Amino acid sequence: MMEICVTTKPVENADIFLPLSSLRLLIPPLRLLLAAMWQVAQRRDVMDYEKLEEFVGHVTATVPDLLNEKQRAKLLLRLRTRVSSEYS
Repeated sequence: MMEICVTTKPVENADIFLPLSSLRLLIPPLRLLLAAMWQVAQRRDVMDYEKLEEFVGHVTATVPDLLNEKQRAKLLLRLRTRVSSEYS
């Protein structure tokens, strides 16, 4: 059986790759994490906004075309503002 290989970003060693079957293992935990972060946003749970900010940072670093730089900065700034205003 032929294995399909997908690379998510350029690497120095072209022999390193992630098989498609391995990517399938990542999907369920990623969906669970996404659902949890969506709940934080929906409930406006400021106590967990720092986790949401970290998640947004990781996701936009992994998939840079998801948000442009202005959108990303605006989102992160608003999250930080809400957190700082809650703790003030």
